Amino acid sequence: AHHQALALAKNLANLTQGKEPKKKYDGHVQCFLMTSLKSSIFLDFSYAHPPRSLFLLSFPFYNKFWYMFKKIFKPMFFILVLKGIV
Repeated sequence: AHHQALALAKNLANLTQGKEPKKKYDGHVQCFLMTSLKSSIFLDFSYAHPPRSLFLLSFPFYNKFWYMFKKIFKPMFFILVLKGIV
């Protein structure tokens, strides 16, 4: 949602200035995809680009890495990202 919020903010700013909203959301998404109970991958995609992992999918180490990163990131998201620190 934060990628979509950039387009929304620009459009709201234009509307408050009496201009036409011109910014289009490109469908950009970054998310974790759980691949098992103890592994996940981090995907990056948009309307124009199909999903791709930021690391090679063929290495089990990266799946465990992203799983641990997800476990750490989730509470940090609410502490840092939602408060605008990161």
